[in-house]
Amino acid sequence: MLRPQPRSVLATAGRLAAATAGLAGLVGCGTPPSVPVPGRVVHVSQDEYRIRPAALNVHAGRLKFESTNTGILTHNLRIQSEGANKRNVQAIYGTSPVAHPGQTVVVKVTLPPGRYKLICGLGNHADLGERATLTVRR
Repeated sequence: MLRPQPRSVLATAGRLAAATAGLAGLVGCGTPPSVPVPGRVVHVSQDEYRIRPAALNVHAGRLKFESTNTGILTHNLRIQSEGANKRNVQAIYGTSPVAHPGQTVVVKVTLPPGRYKLICGLGNHADLGERATLTVRR
């Protein structure tokens, strides 16, 4: 049987638990390390709701993206500009066909240097975290 604890002990334990949870949340914060892609073929995987790796960097030019659906829902891969233009529109450079669980789909694009987003264009998957960053360098 548990003994009743003085209020100050319970308050201290609660503050300690909150601080620990806050610190644990900070460990995952920040930008993920960018994975260099040496060639012209970029391999990613998609599931609920993420794209791995979450940050990539490649050389400018013609690229082939191969995305494997490792999840249980359907997904696709869209390559688009990171920011919007003057009309508040994001440029879409390419979109793959829909990938069913276990399938790999391909999208080919030519990209100049800059920053781009890889997202799943289905439903609200991107809003739920299914996105990655792509840095294209010379």
